[in-house]
Amino acid sequence: MLVHGFPFHSGMWSEQIGPLRKIGRVILVDLLGFGASAMNGATPATLTMDQQADAVAAALDHLKVREPATYVGFSMGGYVGWSFVRRHRARLDSLVMCNTRALADTPEAAQARRDMANTVEGKGHKLVIDALLPRLVSPRTLEQRPDVCARVVDLIEEAQLAAIAGAQRGMAERPDSTQLACELDLPVLAIVGEHDAISKREELEALTGRMRDATLAVIPDAGHMTVFENPTATNRALGEFINELR
Repeated sequence: MLVHGFPFHSGMWSEQIGPLRKIGRVILVDLLGFGASAMNGATPATLTMDQQADAVAAALDHLKVREPATYVGFSMGGYVGWSFVRRHRARLDSLVMCNTRALADTPEAAQARRDMANTVEGKGHKLVIDALLPRLVSPRTLEQRPDVCARVVDLIEEAQLAAIAGAQRGMAERPDSTQLACELDLPVLAIVGEHDAISKREELEALTGRMRDATLAVIPDAGHMTVFENPTATNRALGEFINELR
């Protein structure tokens, strides 16, 4: 079950779908307001992580998925994953937290999210691209890999501005999940880019060191967008983790 990050949609997993389908069934989820789940202007002002987690559970119900699944959450999808653990634990047999965090936002970071939410509908996608792109990819990717940067920009431009605003407000109010992570009784894989400026390697090393059954995979030559910047290493980490569960 692949759950995308902000402000993308399930198309961000294009490099992972083929390799993962060789292992088992792959379920792609578009979170509320994004991709095929876009709500055409009816998006609430705040899209909470709990709302999104319940929407993921509803998607599983719609697909008649009864057996426990591996939840793979990228960035915001990881924040939704912590809510999914709280609200739908029985539907999980393992968890992959890909380029994400357990910590809540600092007050400053939360305010920055609210500031973007309050201005994005007036200023458009360029505001989001200018703010996010230098943090989403490594400096090398930004300078030398225009193809990767273009893919990221294309995904951002496909997002509804109302959904961007709602998701930012929802992420700003999410709770700290550190204690939940440390008490979790599931196999967990944490993935982080070597040069990730958002979910930092040192932070995830400290967190996984405190968890019961967690493995950390550091993806070389990648920033936050490991799935694009180094899909080979990312897919290898995902495949090895899922195969070990069998």
